[in-house]
Amino acid sequence: MYTFPERLDEAVNQGGGNHPYIAPDESYLLFDRGDDLVISFRDLDGNWMSPQNLGKQVNSEYMERRPFVTFDGQYLFFSSNKITPTMGNKPMILQELRKATDGFKNGYQHIYWMDAKIIETLKPNQLK
Repeated sequence: MYTFPERLDEAVNQGGGNHPYIAPDESYLLFDRGDDLVISFRDLDGNWMSPQNLGKQVNSEYMERRPFVTFDGQYLFFSSNKITPTMGNKPMILQELRKATDGFKNGYQHIYWMDAKIIETLKPNQLK
């Protein structure tokens, strides 16, 4: 059952953000801010804490977007514009370009997944 939307704390709203995912128990909120994924936890009083970056295990020099955790809480999914280092900036003939763009890490928004345990490692000590 859905309820009326509520305005989030200034800690989350300040600086903007897109594509939110909220945990079923509402203990954390994942979203993209800038080119990275961030997480905000609820403190012991139920207020949202300042978002923290998910770090290099998730974020890259490219754009990460649209976080989602599976219903069982096991896996974190997200999209990324990662580009393979072999693609480079050198001129390519059409066959090389087709091979590069048809492959993995071609700069398009591909979906990645990883163990969602990273969320627990980012949780502040007072919430563990």
